Amino acid sequence: MREQQEDTVKEHIAAALDEVIEDLLGKPVIEALHAYLLERGVSRTNLATKVQILCSALDAAFGDTSPAIQRTIARRLYAKLNLNFVPIEGAGLVEYLRKASRIKV
Repeated sequence: MREQQEDTVKEHIAAALDEVIEDLLGKPVIEALHAYLLERGVSRTNLATKVQILCSALDAAFGDTSPAIQRTIARRLYAKLNLNFVPIEGAGLVEYLRKASRIKV
């Protein structure tokens, strides 16, 4: 059962990323981001274990707007997991995932 929950969370992370980037910037940008991540060994299936690489890619691509994008991805992920999202000053996607992992899903 626990493994199934982890797979669901991993899929929700990938879906949240796709939805947010596509909503904000369009389908070509999410396709380009996935191509960039694949060059660095990050696919949809292992995205959840390589979130730091994702965050670095977002930082490089979007600069000062990256934290807002990461927060929006976290907000979407929390909604998918039926968790209450509370913004944390200065937190990025990694911190939100750590917080979510301590909450029973």
